[in-house]
Amino acid sequence: MNHLFQKTTIFFLLFIGFLSTTVLQGEESSLKPLLLRDESSSISLKGKIEVLRDKEGEFGLDRVIASLFSPSPEDLDFGLTGDTLWLRFEVDNQSQKDLWILEFNIHKFYTTQVYMGKPGERPTLTNSWSYKQPFREREIREPELAFNLTIPTGEQRVVYLKVRSENSLDVPLVLYSSEAYFLKITRMKSLYSTIYAILIAMLVYNIFIYFFLRDRNYLYYVFYVFVYTIYLSALNGYGAQFLWPFVEGRWTTIFSAVFGGISLGVGCFLAREFLRTKELLPRCDRALKILAVLGFFLSLIVFLFENFMVSFIYGNAVGTVVLLGIFIITIISYARGYKPALYFFISYSTIIVAQILYSILSLGPFGEHFLLKNLNQYAAVIQMMLLSLSLSYRFDLMRRENDKAREIALKAEMTLASRLEQKVNERTRELKETNAKLKSLSQVDSLTGLYNRRYFEKTLKAEWKRLGREKLPLSVILCDIDHFKLYNDSLGHLAGDVCIQKIALILKETARRESDIPARFGGEEFLLILPQTDGDEVLHLARLIKDRVEVLQMGHPAFPGKSVTLSMGVATVIPSLESTAEELLEQADKALYRSKEEGRDRITFFSVKSS
Repeated sequence: MNHLFQKTTIFFLLFIGFLSTTVLQGEESSLKPLLLRDESSSISLKGKIEVLRDKEGEFGLDRVIASLFSPSPEDLDFGLTGDTLWLRFEVDNQSQKDLWILEFNIHKFYTTQVYMGKPGERPTLTNSWSYKQPFREREIREPELAFNLTIPTGEQRVVYLKVRSENSLDVPLVLYSSEAYFLKITRMKSLYSTIYAILIAMLVYNIFIYFFLRDRNYLYYVFYVFVYTIYLSALNGYGAQFLWPFVEGRWTTIFSAVFGGISLGVGCFLAREFLRTKELLPRCDRALKILAVLGFFLSLIVFLFENFMVSFIYGNAVGTVVLLGIFIITIISYARGYKPALYFFISYSTIIVAQILYSILSLGPFGEHFLLKNLNQYAAVIQMMLLSLSLSYRFDLMRRENDKAREIALKAEMTLASRLEQKVNERTRELKETNAKLKSLSQVDSLTGLYNRRYFEKTLKAEWKRLGREKLPLSVILCDIDHFKLYNDSLGHLAGDVCIQKIALILKETARRESDIPARFGGEEFLLILPQTDGDEVLHLARLIKDRVEVLQMGHPAFPGKSVTLSMGVATVIPSLESTAEELLEQADKALYRSKEEGRDRITFFSVKSS
């Protein structure tokens, strides 16, 4: 019997030893310890932490130590959950710094407990904070929840975090050295000081404008800026730090929803006044009233129920509906011709653009940059500034409209006479334009767009007199399409017209100077007047025309393998009293005739010497 008792005792002791070993081994992490070095300033714990879900929130520390942890999501975002989470990571301090700061890099309020101990030892509670505690009871009184971790140089520590939230649970943990943390805090305070200084300046400035102008738009704007500033301070934690540090932390989330709802309602009234919907868009005015009630009702619901989930879900839904409604009504207002609506739309678009940019850039390497994380704050400042400018533009536009109305009233007696005179002037101008068109039609060939023979003869005589006085040369080029009748008979009149138009275009492009006159002389004949052009220059232009016609490669049906060509006669003279322009044309015609006699597709030059 004694022998059996001894065996049982030994077996029990071995079992207890095995169980103890299992408990201690349960503390070991599958992840490597974080190495803290002297050069380490901030370390994100993304991908370096393990998680254990406690759905009922009943796990004790011993059970947690003995439980199997699993890798956490890469972004440490667990979504909307009522679970209690246990997070675990291990650090190895190889630096000369003992004090490190563990920060929840987000403006939310959790129930949090921090346990820390040496590997293989049972950890002890070092810090805790609940969203039901006032802000002033925090260990580190900064907007983002943070705790001191004292880790002696050369030692390792295992850290357990017990975290619970009433709304979405994302815990982007960052471990800072004390120097890096306070540098970051200083930088953030400088940034937010600038943001709030601008908002307060806009608030005060527009208060003075309101008392000076007594325009209700500015009153709504001032109230909107005030409420929105409080909303931002609640959202980023500075409200809890400076405005209500003695109030329980949970009220900060409630305040953000309450003031967010009020800002939506006031924004609707500002939109009504700015867009003048009561007089211009009655139906849209009623819609804005309904949206404003939704915003104010949001504030009332959140305040009465004090429920984080309600404020999150209902707040996002109402905010989306109200902003979308304001956007649509603003677009309708602008589409109906109300110009200031464009500036109002741009000012409200900054929030949406900022959110889109944040969604895109946060996926890249800038996702953790403090400037990007506060993009919505900058957008709010820009929105307020643009709204103020929009109000100024609207006021200036209304002032100009009033001035214009007074000016019209003062000139009312002169309107009838002015209209009569205007009608007479319009009829006179119409007659002049009609005469000019008729004159142009009488001078231009309808098929080619070149000047006709009548205009050509008139211009030739004028140039002859002018160049005769100035003793400068005058040249003409007379062109004829070779075998055009055969081309026209074979392919038809439409093809013939196209051929004529193409050659006319070449002549028009060759006559580059304003004084050069291309004209259609007859059916398939063309003529080009070239003032102040000597023999060498006119021959060069004639060859250029001939070459360009050949480039067209317009096949001639009567001569297979050959294309349409030109025969050209060229004449140059310095006009004088002893000769006439008709003689110049006659010489060009003789030169053209000689080109045809000698086989066509050539240029013949006839130089006339002045007497």
